[in-house]
Amino acid sequence: MDCKNCKGNGKILTETNGGRKPYNYSWTGSSSYTASTADITNASYGSYQIQVTDSSGCIATASASVNEPGALSVSSTVTNITCYGVLTGKIIQTVSGGVKPFQYLWSSGNTSKDLVNVNSGNYTVTVTDSNGCYINKSYSITSPAKLVVTYSSTNVKCNGQTNGSLTAFGAGGAYPWTFLTTGPNSFSSSIVANKNLAAGTYKVLLKDANNCKDSQSVVITQPTAISVSKKAIQPSCNGLKGSLSLSVGGGTSPYTFEWTDNNGSLYAATQNVVSADAGKYTYSVYDANQCNVSDTILIYQPAKLDLAIKSLKYPVCYSETTGNIKLKTIGGLKNYSYQLNGQTYQSDSAFYNLGKGLYSISVRDKNYCSDTVNLYLKFSDTVKPKILLKKPNIYLNSLGIASLQLTQLDSGISDNCEVNSIVISKTSFSCNELGKNTVQLTVTDLSGNQTIGSTFVYVVDSIKPSIVSKAANIYLNASGT
Repeated sequence: MDCKNCKGNGKILTETNGGRKPYNYSWTGSSSYTASTADITNASYGSYQIQVTDSSGCIATASASVNEPGALSVSSTVTNITCYGVLTGKIIQTVSGGVKPFQYLWSSGNTSKDLVNVNSGNYTVTVTDSNGCYINKSYSITSPAKLVVTYSSTNVKCNGQTNGSLTAFGAGGAYPWTFLTTGPNSFSSSIVANKNLAAGTYKVLLKDANNCKDSQSVVITQPTAISVSKKAIQPSCNGLKGSLSLSVGGGTSPYTFEWTDNNGSLYAATQNVVSADAGKYTYSVYDANQCNVSDTILIYQPAKLDLAIKSLKYPVCYSETTGNIKLKTIGGLKNYSYQLNGQTYQSDSAFYNLGKGLYSISVRDKNYCSDTVNLYLKFSDTVKPKILLKKPNIYLNSLGIASLQLTQLDSGISDNCEVNSIVISKTSFSCNELGKNTVQLTVTDLSGNQTIGSTFVYVVDSIKPSIVSKAANIYLNASGT
């Protein structure tokens, strides 16, 4: 027989010699088997006897047995997958019974005896021996769920800080798990929740009981450092206000601002300060994460521009233009320019060829700050007039009055500049003042310089008396006179 327990596929072939043909055959066997052919092809496992009778009635007998191979059987060892996705599954078969060689046909199409490095799943195989006997086997290779590591993280709030966090989570694989988190500056941790982390790239490794692994690369970021570009526009002139401005980058917007003055008092809460007194200011910039940067900035008050008279030269005489004004300036920002009475500015700090009068002088510095002084430039004649006087005779007129004129006295009245006034102490004389009289002459120039001179004036009566007569009656009184 070909196969164990196969029914009626055994064969017994006979060869008859001698006697006289034709022959008659009679078979008997196990399970009440009978047949009348020379050969039998449908015999089952067991013993068979044959009786052959020729045409003369002669008889011959024989016996034979139909054997069968051992039952075809398969034993196996199944190795399941330890790590999801890693093709480590195996089915190792041991085949016994049947008749070698054997053939194999797997449900996957593979024709090898064993399956190695296969994925999880259900597999069937048909094992066929050389007699065409076969046996079917079914297998299942299992796999754990995929080992997956996940995480949650928070980034560093402020540049350079260490307040990031990283928490690892596991799923799948074979419990128990172990975690290992590594990162910058030789950071290494086997705990699940890690805090106070610096910015950088971290690796989270999850390993299960089968030494399966999964990992994640985690980047904990930090904002760029807050950068501040500060600018102070200084007051152009003493007494004016300056301004402060900030250009901000980095960090996490939006930003808030705080300015305090030198006393620590809040001065402004805006990015820019458009009106700032002289002094030291501290600014603080806060971003959305309350990261901050602070620094100081100064507003300088320029020195007060002050125009002063360095020297004056007065004109001597009223109509002269020999005066000059020389100036000095301190404070402000050089270079200076000067203006006289609204005229064009000049770089020279002195003005020449000036006569007496009221002058308004302005100085202007590089920032167009200005200061003005007003002054009256007087003439400075200190020379007194000169007086030379005559001693005139003046004559009474018919009314007995003699008048004195300046021309009668002047023998050389002069001044280096100009005589302003001449006052004669007495210009009219009567008969009672005949003869020598003292007269004073006061000469005043335009600067108020005075000279007082005196001389004698002689009053002369050059008119003879006149007589007018008339006839008159006179009478004696009681005394006879």
